[in-house]
Amino acid sequence: MKNLWTRSRLKEFGVKVLCQVFESEGVPVNALETVLGEIHSATGGPEAAAASGTALIDAATGLTYAEAGDCAAAGSGHDVWRLLALIEDGLHRAGAEGELESVTVTARHTYHLVSVLPRQGGDPVLLSAVLDRAHTNPALAARQLATAAEGLFA
Repeated sequence: MKNLWTRSRLKEFGVKVLCQVFESEGVPVNALETVLGEIHSATGGPEAAAASGTALIDAATGLTYAEAGDCAAAGSGHDVWRLLALIEDGLHRAGAEGELESVTVTARHTYHLVSVLPRQGGDPVLLSAVLDRAHTNPALAARQLATAAEGLFA
C-alpha cells in the first residue's frame, strides 16, 4: 500500500492542526504570518536586523509551520530542531540547569538566531531567523526576535 503521508501532506496537516490549536488559544492564525513578515521585512539599518529568512518550527517534532524569505541557509526545520536538541543535551550533561531560551550560531557571512517560544499548555515553538552578519548586531537582533514574538502565545 502506498504511503499517502508525504512530507508536504504532513506539513499541510501540521499547519491545519497548529492553526486549530492557536485559534483555540485565542491566537489569530494570521498573527504567525504577520510576525514572520515583520521580522523578514525589517531593514538592515542600525535600529533593525535584516533577516534573509525566518521560520516557525515545532520544537517537539521539527516540523516547519511557516517560513518567509530564503530559509535554505538555516537548513530544514528538522535540522534546527536537532541542533537545539544536541545543544540542550550537552548543556544538561555538563551540569547546566533550566531550559534553553535561545541560540546564536555565527557563520562566516550570517548569524542564525533561534528563539524558543513557550506556549501555555503546549509544546514550545522555535522562531528561527537567518541574518546578514555584515549588517546585523546579534544582540539587537535577538531582542527584536523576542519583541516580535512577544505576546504571540501569551
